[in-house]
Amino acid sequence: MKDFMWNLFQKTGNIKSYILYRELVEKENSSSEERISFEQSATTNIN
Repeated sequence: MKDFMWNLFQKTGNIKSYILYRELVEKENSSSEERISFEQSATTNIN
């Protein structure tokens, strides 16, 4: 989905597709950061 929105923006210059692309990237980044912090806290609790 992210790649599709980026390609659409590249072809059309549609700012809405770029905004949606940025939102998808932000969601992706925040979910991976949450996973990393969860994994770090889980390992800290084990030790």
